[in-house]
Amino acid sequence: LDRLSAEEMVLGLDAVRAFMEIPAEKLPEGLGLVFVISCDEAKVADALARGRSNNPEQPGTVFTHKDARRYLDRIFQF
Repeated sequence: LDRLSAEEMVLGLDAVRAFMEIPAEKLPEGLGLVFVISCDEAKVADALARGRSNNPEQPGTVFTHKDARRYLDRIFQF
């Protein structure tokens, strides 16, 4: 993930979050989703802090590196 541009990182995380919001009853029986994402957490947090601060209307808005880390903790199990 951290090899993408900052904008692509944010878009990628938004895509993962969209899949995670699919209710289990909407998935075919026996189907589960698992995402394995390799990244430098600090680089992704920096990209989030830069990318999201440009658009304060977006849900999950973060303005600082600390906010970005909290956002990542809600999405990933580290």
